[in-house]
Order: sequence, then C-alpha cells, then structure tokens
Amino acid sequence: MSLLPVARAFACLQILLALLWMTGSTFGQDRYFDAFRASESRAADPIASPSAIPPSGNAVNNAQGLSADSVPNIVADVQIVGNNRVPSDQVLAKLRTRANRAYDRDLVQADTREIMQMRYFQNVKTYTKPTPDGIVVTFEVEERPFIGKVEIIGNRYLTDRALLKQIDLKKDMPLDIYAVKMAKQKLESYYQDKGYSRSEVTIVEGDKLGDQNVIFLINEDEPQKIKSIHVEGNSLVNEARLKTFLKSKPSLLHLFGGKFSRAKVDQDRQILESYYHSLGYFNVRIGAEVIPDDHSSWLKLLFVIDEGPRSKVRNINFVGQEKYTEADLAQLTELRPNEFFNAVQMQADETSLRDLYGGQGHIAADVNAEVIFSEKPDVVDLVYRIEEGPQYRVGRINVQIEGDHGITKKQVVLNRIDLKPGDVVDMRKIRDSERRLGASQLFTAQGSPGPRLVVKPRDESLLMADADMGGETRWQSPDGEEIVWLDITIYP
Repeated sequence: MSLLPVARAFACLQILLALLWMTGSTFGQDRYFDAFRASESRAADPIASPSAIPPSGNAVNNAQGLSADSVPNIVADVQIVGNNRVPSDQVLAKLRTRANRAYDRDLVQADTREIMQMRYFQNVKTYTKPTPDGIVVTFEVEERPFIGKVEIIGNRYLTDRALLKQIDLKKDMPLDIYAVKMAKQKLESYYQDKGYSRSEVTIVEGDKLGDQNVIFLINEDEPQKIKSIHVEGNSLVNEARLKTFLKSKPSLLHLFGGKFSRAKVDQDRQILESYYHSLGYFNVRIGAEVIPDDHSSWLKLLFVIDEGPRSKVRNINFVGQEKYTEADLAQLTELRPNEFFNAVQMQADETSLRDLYGGQGHIAADVNAEVIFSEKPDVVDLVYRIEEGPQYRVGRINVQIEGDHGITKKQVVLNRIDLKPGDVVDMRKIRDSERRLGASQLFTAQGSPGPRLVVKPRDESLLMADADMGGETRWQSPDGEEIVWLDITIYP
C-alpha cells in the first residue's frame, strides 16, 4: 500500500487547523484558560488559603486577571482575623495603615510591631490582596492565652495580698511568659527587702507555652535579724556617731526589731557616703559586709570605710553681685580659704548672703554655692553665684479686721509693724512683726492661730490710680537702682 495518500491527507489536516486558528476560532481554548485562571486565583487568595504566602506585584495582578495599572496603590480595606477576645476595633485603633490611604509596605511592618507591643498576641502575619478598588491588607493574629488565675502558695510569713501587690499580673490578663519571669524576680526582691534573704520563688505554672494559670511556689526561710553593727576605718568621726545615721538597727534584747533588709543596707552606704562628702571626703569608699552568726537566722553588719584625703577650700569667689564688693560678702562667710570643706557651713553662708540682700529690699535674691573640684584630690574651690533681682519697697499696708472695733484694732496693729509705706522691704522685720503681733494677743478672741503678713505685688488698679494722681508706679533710688512696690496685707 502506498503511503503517499496518507501523507497528503495529514498535510491537508494541518493546513485546515492552521486556517481555523487564524480565523479566531476558540474551540477548546476558553475552557483551558478559564480552568487555569480559576486555579491561579484560588492559590493567590490569602483568605481561601491562609497558609499560602500570596504572590506580589504583577504576578498577583495577572493571577487575579488584573493588570498592574488597574490596581490603585491605595488601601481598600484593613481586616483583622484570628482574634477572639480582643475586639478588632481595639487593634485597628493602633494601626497607621488605614483605608483610603496610600499603601506603604514599611508602614504595614511597623503596624505589625505595634500589634505585638499590645502584648495580647504571640504572633502576627500580614497578607495583601489586590482588588479593583485597591489593596486589602489583612493582619492575622494569634492571641495569647488569658490568665485564668494567679495564685501564690507556700508563703507563711507574708500574706497573699502583700505579695500580689508586688506583681502586675491579674486574672483575665494576657499571659506573657516574660512578665511572669519578671514577677518572680520582684517577689524575690521583696522577700530580700523584708529580711527573708534566703527565700526562694519557683514558677509552677505560667512560664510554658499552653499554660493558662500563673502559680508561684514560695520556699520561705525564717527572717534574718541583725545581731550587731560595727564600723571600721573611721578616724574623724567615732562609731557611735556614725551608727546614729543608719536605717538598719540591731535587735533589742534579741526580741524586738532588727530585721535585715538588703535595701536598707544599700541606703545606709549612701547615707554614710553623703555624710563624709559633707565633711570634705569626696573620694570616700564604703563597703558593707554581711556576716552570718553561729545561728543561721542572725547576722552581723560590718561597714568598712576608706576615707581618703580630706579636701580644703583653696579659693572663694563671688559671681553676679553688683550692690556689694567681694570683700563685703567675704566678711559674712564662716567658711574661709585654707579651712577644711564643710557643707553645713557652706549652706549657712548661703543663708547669710540671702539675708543680707533681703534686708536691703532684694527679697527675691538667689544665692547658690557651687563646689569646683581641682586637679588635686584634696583641694576644692567655692563659687557663690548671686542673682540680686530688683529692690522692693513697701506700698500699702492693709489690715483685714472686721467688727465694731476694727478701726481701733487696725491702728494698734499698725503701731506694732516695723515697716511703713515707702520703706525698703526687709524680710527680717516682717518675721519680727509677725512674732510681735502673735505675742500681743490681739487676735486671740477671734480664735485665730496667729497673724500672717502676706507680701505680694501691688494691684494693677492701685498702680494706675497712683499714676493718675501724679504718683510713680516704679521709682529709682539715688544710685539709679530700679524699685518695685509691694503691698503687705495682714490677716488675723
């Protein structure tokens, strides 16, 4: 049999199929491509297939039958899925990704971190889905288990209520393993502060995935007490004097008080350091040693002091003064050059300088002493920084007394005041006048605890009235210094 007719028939069939393709016949094509598009669309849908990471860019658009230009770069919707107890509105309120705003991938990542910081969730995933209206952003959250109960067992000396106040865990809060471990440390610190330094805290439940309760087991030890306190290394101040500053105290007759607290011991170290600094020992070092006694519940405290060099004052300078010279101010200070530094004397000198200015009407003068350390460990300089402020004078003196004999009593009160209108305000005279009025018994019948002299700036309406009558609201002293008026009101 010849194969030529078969070959010709096959060639004719190929030509026929080609003609059909060129004329636009879609026999079989549409069904094939429809099935392909449907399968691609299901694979790209994150809601239909949450475990699948959706494609991005043009691949998603093509799979959805959308071109890259047909999807606006705006957020069409923001969805929260996977939450049961936490309302979606509460989560959405934390997000910066919002509907009808431009889509920003970095902003979505920042929102993911913001959701995790709410501490309600232990995992967050994000999905995007292009639509003709824009991009739908979905946050899939996995909630933490919520605490069913918080329980403390094994405690005998300290109550549940006192212990629970130390931790930030409560029923119906999200269970955070890190927060549970921090609560354990807080309980241990609290026991140490209360004198139970060898007590142990164990997490029975709450530090493992799947736990729903928080339970702490306390292995309490007997409270440790201080049997005795000693100080070594001190040369300037004796031990008895130093022990009066301490918060830690030994037990009285081995019966009362004396509870050991690590926090108090650390506080005592700081107190002693501050005291030595006030005496000029700026390089002092103090250590505290806890020594167990023969019985495990008793302790001895030993404070070891390395005093170091004591600093002397080299120079004393004054900055900012105008009314007085440095020599005038230096005469008022008790602390002098070449003397050992003493913080108590320095503070007393600050008060003396303020009183000097206050007696001359500068009642708002500010004086602050500053210690300047030098290159030598045993030498410091002192600088008194002064802000004099304006000078104040007495404007009006008002006496607030009601009753039938008010006018008479007002005159009696004014006779006992050392200041008169126009005088320079002197705070020392004001304090003396208060004491003098209190001793006069003028206000006893009214049941007053004592008179008060209140100094305040003049009322603006009074200033204007004085100006209208030709008076001055602000004067200058003969040396050109500005004067501000104050009114003194006496209240019974």
